Amino acid sequence: CHHELRHVFSAGHGEVDIIEFTIPSAWNDRLLSELIPDGCQPIALTRSGNAFLPSADSKLKQDDVLLISANQSAIDTLRIRLDEKRIV
Repeated sequence: CHHELRHVFSAGHGEVDIIEFTIPSAWNDRLLSELIPDGCQPIALTRSGNAFLPSADSKLKQDDVLLISANQSAIDTLRIRLDEKRIV
C-alpha cells in the first residue's frame, strides 16, 4: 500500500526504529501534533523534494514524506491511525 511504514534504521538492539511514510489524503491539512502518537519523534518532513525539520504545529500535506524515530509501541499506534484514516 502507498501509505505503509517503511523501516529505515534500527538503533541499539531495536528499541528505537527510524521509519518513513507518505502522508495519506485523509491527513491533508492536519497538524502533526494531532496525528503523531506519544513515543514518536518527527525527524524530517519532505514536501515536493525539499526537506525541513517539522514542529508540532507543522501542517501536513498529502504525499509529504515524514521520517520519524519511534519505539515499537508508538509504531503500532501509528499503523492503527494510518489504517483508520484510510477509511475516512
